[in-house]
Amino acid sequence: MKSKNIKLLFFIKFVGGLLFFLPVYALYLEQSLFSLTNVGFVLALESVCFSLFEIPTGALSDIYGRKNVLIYAHVISLIAVLFLLKGGSLFIFALYAILKSFARSLVSGTDQALVYDTLLAENQEHKFSDILGKLFAFWPIGASIASLVGSYLATFSLKHTIAWSLLPLAISLILCFFLKEPKLHKPAKKQITLHISSAIKEVFKSKAILLLLLMNAILYGVGEPIYNFTSIFFIERQIEIAEIGSLFTIAFGFAALGHYMSGTLIKKFSMKKLLFICLFLTPFIDLFSTVTFGYIAGLLAMVPSFTYSIRNTIISSETNTLVTSNNRATILSISSAFQQVVITLGTLFTGYVAEIFTITQVFQLLLMVELTVPILIALFYFKQKAKIPNS
Repeated sequence: MKSKNIKLLFFIKFVGGLLFFLPVYALYLEQSLFSLTNVGFVLALESVCFSLFEIPTGALSDIYGRKNVLIYAHVISLIAVLFLLKGGSLFIFALYAILKSFARSLVSGTDQALVYDTLLAENQEHKFSDILGKLFAFWPIGASIASLVGSYLATFSLKHTIAWSLLPLAISLILCFFLKEPKLHKPAKKQITLHISSAIKEVFKSKAILLLLLMNAILYGVGEPIYNFTSIFFIERQIEIAEIGSLFTIAFGFAALGHYMSGTLIKKFSMKKLLFICLFLTPFIDLFSTVTFGYIAGLLAMVPSFTYSIRNTIISSETNTLVTSNNRATILSISSAFQQVVITLGTLFTGYVAEIFTITQVFQLLLMVELTVPILIALFYFKQKAKIPNS
């Protein structure tokens, strides 16, 4: 009998994407904290905490089971959003950032590991890249709907967008209880430190895995600060606040389409060629948005979500293929922790420098880094991968 895990995860991702405050999150923080430096601090704190929590929480998933960890993550997410709703001081927003990062670290890697182990138990692991792309697609589908609704709610109050986000979070928590632990993955009761040590050794034994982790970290370290400050960038490019929600809807729509089609595109084209196309097009198109104004700038900034999503699926598929099942969630968490270190640096840099220069100029600098460095790393990665038997 086939597990219902995949279908349930699709629904959990979709409902979890219904966060109505997404398009105005940075504006809400700026309204409450009065400066971009303070906004950058909250975002950077979230990244720092996420990187600190990532590896031990990944080990928890490998040791105590995917389902249990996902349940705990959704409970903590609910509590975090309650703090965000309360707001009022930098301390309260810091508590939100810490709790949110802890919840995210619990989910990070666990959902992918649950998908892979479920497919492996059913001898269907060859479908992983296709299923993973579709899984990644459901969150932005929910987020695109939430962006439209959120932009409407924001016309009344930015706090309304947060209050209404509590309902879908509660629903996604309930859905987690219906997941089944894969028979293949039997939680092993052993010391977390020993398990983490085993996973770290596996990472450092493979240059290919190390290069993947480095490339992914730089891509997120540049892309996440850009995403976090996008609403402020839109205001600078003369886009009305009422239009921001529709632009985020377009972005999430492209992201969903890219993730959904990624499995098909990977089968049709070579993984290598497709990755290089995405690595080039994503920042290249984004750069054009920084020299235009109004809705044209907004559309140009949102379109690359399509190639970003394909790129994301390829890198995740490559990583899952190279690592062992026993260390899967922990290694994925190591990757995320590395990402967060770079994201923290990028976020602090963006928030600080945006007080001196314009947010547009900061975006241009970050995009130039994204356009060059990851492509160079990818060249080294495929050279190393060619040395791996049956790769």
